[in-house]
Amino acid sequence: MVFTVSLTALWYTCLSAQAPPAPPPTIVIRQGQGRLLPSRPFRRADEATPPLQRQDTAQAPSVARSAAKRQFYERHALTHAGDPQRGREIFRNDQRAKCAICHKVSGQGGDIGPDLSHIGGKFDRPHLIESLLEPSRQIVEGFRSSVIVTVDGRVATGMVKEGPPGAITLIDSDGKPQVIATANLLERKESAVSLMPEGIAEVLTPEQFTDLIAYLESLWPGGKPTPGAAITGPIQLPDGFEIRTIATGLTGGTALETTADGRVFVCEQTGALRVIKDGVLLDKPFVKLDVDSTWERGLIGVTVA
Repeated sequence: MVFTVSLTALWYTCLSAQAPPAPPPTIVIRQGQGRLLPSRPFRRADEATPPLQRQDTAQAPSVARSAAKRQFYERHALTHAGDPQRGREIFRNDQRAKCAICHKVSGQGGDIGPDLSHIGGKFDRPHLIESLLEPSRQIVEGFRSSVIVTVDGRVATGMVKEGPPGAITLIDSDGKPQVIATANLLERKESAVSLMPEGIAEVLTPEQFTDLIAYLESLWPGGKPTPGAAITGPIQLPDGFEIRTIATGLTGGTALETTADGRVFVCEQTGALRVIKDGVLLDKPFVKLDVDSTWERGLIGVTVA
């Protein structure tokens, strides 16, 4: 298999091993939802724990309604501009959204989650929407929560921070710290579920949600967008078409190709050839090139032969 990527007028070729035969290429639209692990004070192991409920026919309508509501909020935020100033107030002061408890912007806010001061220059609107509606879909490395089990059977979930000598500090989703002696730790493991709870669509209206997205989208480094990020705001489509998000988190996507094994290779103008596998954008680029990405220059094409 030969990958040829176009750097304006310069062609760059890299070789990889021949891929085994595979089914016809498909692009997977990722669907899913997370379950927030306990982030309340410690629960003793001998306390009664309600059994996990199956998503049987009795639960199906509720699950379907939740998915439909997320899709409605997504469509609204994709097709309406929103007001960044109103979104700023929601981010800073809305006690339902609780954004500023975990996130900093321009030095103000909490430090449980990533600093969002430049988030609009890194991620496009679809990625921002996904991050709020489905926070466990993609978790920034270094900000995964941990599940802690103590020797006396207590369990808690939160972000582990450095504590006093001989202890760790566990901060829950409300920003409340708990100090745990390391001698009392039985087990500690990373969680695949974000500490940021799902359900923002339950506390904000579609208009408020779109305002919040507009505010996050406005947060560019130095007030300037990154290459490929100059198009902002709602997406307008002709009647009869709909928007489907395949993957988010790309910076200045310029071209893509699909391989026989179903992977999607996407060029980022800034020089990275990214890979989408099974509907998930892989963290590590397939190849990273040093390019001039100003104006129409940069990584602008890929061919799979």
